[in-house]
Amino acid sequence: MKLARIGDKGRERPVIVDDKGQFRALTSRMRDLTGAMLAPYELVWITSIDPETLPVVEGVPRYGVPIAGIGKVIGIEINGNDHAQELGKGPPRGAGALCEGS
Repeated sequence: MKLARIGDKGRERPVIVDDKGQFRALTSRMRDLTGAMLAPYELVWITSIDPETLPVVEGVPRYGVPIAGIGKVIGIEINGNDHAQELGKGPPRGAGALCEGS
């Protein structure tokens, strides 16, 4: 199960992305997806929801900020050959790789 927020900027709404890649509206179950909703007991509640019981969102909406009310999202890349080898991956391609495909 994947969680996301979709919609126009400033009007995003929470959804579950089901196994078929369809957006399923969570608005009947929660107002928004906030940092507080990522607490372990809240995640247990969210994962208990059967996505098939939620309405499918039609169209191709815009992906919004993943969690409401946050200042920034930080991504961590594997750094160092040792870590890459531990994961069975090739060596890191360097900082420039972070910008590819942007």
